[in-house]
Amino acid sequence: MLVLLLVLLAAGWSIAGLVAGRPVHASAPPAEPTCEPLTGMAVSYSPALVYPGTQVLLANEILTGSLPVTYTWHYGDATPPLTGTTSSADHTTSHAYTTTGIYSPTVSAWNACTASELTATTRITVVARPCVTVTALTLAYTPTQPYTYTAVHFAGQVLTGSLPLTYSWSFGDGTAPVTGTSDGLQLAVSHTFTMAGPYTPALSVWNRCTLTPAVQTVPITVAPCAPILGISVTHWPPNPRTQETVTFTAQVSGSVPPASYHWDLGDGHVAAGAVVTHVYTASATYSVSLIAANPCSQRTAGASLFIAPPVRAYVPWIYHTFEPPEPVHLGYGANIASADHAISLTVMGFDWAKGWVDWEAAGSGPNYNWIQVDNQLAHFVPHLPNVLLRLHGNGANPPVSASDLAAFEAFARSLAAYVSNTWRARGLATVAYEIWNEPNLDYEWGGAPSAAQYTALLKAAYRGIKAGDPRAIVVSAGLATTGGSRASLAWARQFYAAIEVAPDLTFLRNMYNNGAKGHFDALGSHPYGGSYPPETPPDQVTIPIYFRRAEEQHQVMLDYGDNSPVWATEVGWILRTDACHLGEHEWMEVSEALQAQYLASAYAYAHEHWPWMGPMFLFNLDFATVNWYVICDPMRWYSVTYRDNPYDPGNSPIRPRQAFYTLRDMPKHSAW
Repeated sequence: MLVLLLVLLAAGWSIAGLVAGRPVHASAPPAEPTCEPLTGMAVSYSPALVYPGTQVLLANEILTGSLPVTYTWHYGDATPPLTGTTSSADHTTSHAYTTTGIYSPTVSAWNACTASELTATTRITVVARPCVTVTALTLAYTPTQPYTYTAVHFAGQVLTGSLPLTYSWSFGDGTAPVTGTSDGLQLAVSHTFTMAGPYTPALSVWNRCTLTPAVQTVPITVAPCAPILGISVTHWPPNPRTQETVTFTAQVSGSVPPASYHWDLGDGHVAAGAVVTHVYTASATYSVSLIAANPCSQRTAGASLFIAPPVRAYVPWIYHTFEPPEPVHLGYGANIASADHAISLTVMGFDWAKGWVDWEAAGSGPNYNWIQVDNQLAHFVPHLPNVLLRLHGNGANPPVSASDLAAFEAFARSLAAYVSNTWRARGLATVAYEIWNEPNLDYEWGGAPSAAQYTALLKAAYRGIKAGDPRAIVVSAGLATTGGSRASLAWARQFYAAIEVAPDLTFLRNMYNNGAKGHFDALGSHPYGGSYPPETPPDQVTIPIYFRRAEEQHQVMLDYGDNSPVWATEVGWILRTDACHLGEHEWMEVSEALQAQYLASAYAYAHEHWPWMGPMFLFNLDFATVNWYVICDPMRWYSVTYRDNPYDPGNSPIRPRQAFYTLRDMPKHSAW
C-alpha cells in the first residue's frame, strides 16, 4: 500500500485528492510573454522651418512591436550616429544642422524578435535665415575720462540686423580702422590714444543685405597723461611693534590718471594699493619700498622701518586687588558694500561688520542657498570677530500672511543654525541679526507701514533665530526718523521719496502695544546727524534727522519698562559735493573735515552719555568704491573711502577720506 501511495504521489496526485477519491495536479507555470516584432514606426520633426544652427527635435514613434527597442539615428550629415535603448514607444533626439541643404535623417530600430532592422526616414530642408538690414546700434566707452597712453574700451551693440555682421572701427586719430566679422550682436575693441584732444570714434556695421552701413559715433576728449611729480611713504603707528598692524599710505602728487602702487614690505611680502596694511612677526629694521606708476611715468620711494619687540609689562599682584574700570559698552562697526573691503575696518580698529541677507534669494527651503551668506562671512570673519546681518526682502511682498510668517521663521531658524555651525568654528565670536529695514516707510515695508504686521514678523524671526542659535542676538529694524508733527511728516515724505510714512516714535509705541517687548535683544536705530553736530539738543533742531533722536527712542523703551540696549545700525553725515546735486540731501551736506569731526564726536558722545548704546555702525565704509551705484547716488557721499573712477577698479585704487583717518586714530572703548 505504501508503495502504491508513493507511485501515485510521483504521478502528480495529492494527499487531499486521494482522500477525496480523485487526483489533484500542481498548477502549470505561467506562459512566457510573447515578443511581437517591429512592423511599423513613424518619424517626425519640429519646427517646420529650420535654419542653420537651430536645434531640430526628431521624434520616433513605435506603432507596432514589443518594447524595449534598440535604435540608431543617422542625421544625414557628417555627425556620428547615435545609438540607444528605450522602453518607451516614443523617443526623441535633437540635432542642429550647420549649413543649408536637404537632409534625410533616418532611424533604425529593432527588438529581441525582429529579424531585420525597421527603418524610417524623413526629409528636412535647412534654409538660410532671412536677412534683416542693420539699421540701429549703440556705442559707449570706458573709462568716462580717457587719458593718453591708457586703453579706452569701446562697446557697440547692434539693436536691429541679422547675423553675421561685418564691422569697421575708426578712432579719428589717423590710425588704421579695425575691421572684421562677428557672429554676435555685441562688438568690442580697445584703443590707445597717444595725443590729447577731442576725437569722434565711429562704428560702422553692415551685413549681406545692408546697402548703406549703419554708423554710430561718440565724441570723447582725451586728457593728457601727467607724470607723477612727487611721492612719499607714511606709516601708522609711528613706532610699531611686532604683531601690531602697520598701515602704509602712499602720498602722490601730479599723477593723471591716478597711479597704481606696488609695495615691497621688506620681509618677503608685497602688496598693492594706495593704503596697505601689514603685520611684522619679528623685531628688526625693514626696508620698505614703493613703486608708483601711471602710463607716462614711474617713481619710487622708500622708508626704513624699525619694528620693536612687544611690550611685556610686569604687573605686581597688589594691583589685582583694585576695582576694575567702569565696563565699556560700545562696539565699532560699519555698513559694507563689498565684503572684500572688510580689512579696512581692521585698519581702523573697528570690530564689527554689517552685511545683508535677502531671504527670498535664499530659496524656499528646506535646502536653502547660503552662498550670499558665505561670500560675506568668508571676508568678514578673518578680520572681524563680530557680524551683524540684516534680514530683508525685496520691498514688494513682506511676509504678513500666516504661511509667509511660518516660512520666514523657518528661514531664520535655518540661517541661524547654519551660521553658528559653520562659522563659529572659523572665528566668528558674535553674530546678530537685524530684522528688516525702516519698516515705517512704505517702500521699505512693501505697503502701508503697519507696526502690527512688523511686530508679527519680528516675533517670527525671534523664535526662529533663537531656535537655530540661542546665542545669537536679535535686533529690531532701525526706524527711519520721521518726526511726529504734520509738517515733519510732510517733509519726511518728500525727503524719503515715500508716499506713506509713519512717525517713528508712534510706530515704536505701537510695536510695544502689539507685544514686541521680549522679542528682540536690542532696539535698532538710525540716528543720522543731518547737518547738526552730534551733541545738538533735540529742542534746537528743525528737521527730524539728528543724532540724539536715539535718546527719544530709548525713552519710549523705558516708558514700556524695557531696558534693552539700543544699537545704531546706521549713523552718518553726508558730504558736500560740487559734482552732483543730491536733491533733498543738499540741506545737510558737510565738509570732509566736519564729517570726520562729527563721526568721531558721535562715538565719543555715546561713550560718555549713553550707557545703553551698543555697537554703532558707520554708514558707510565703501559705497563710493563700487560700480553698482550711480555716481550721484547719495549713498556714495556718506562713504569714508572712495575711488576716483569706481567703474574702473583695476586702475582706480581705493582712497581714504579724512574721516577714515580720524576714526582710525580716535580712542576706542569697545565691549566686544
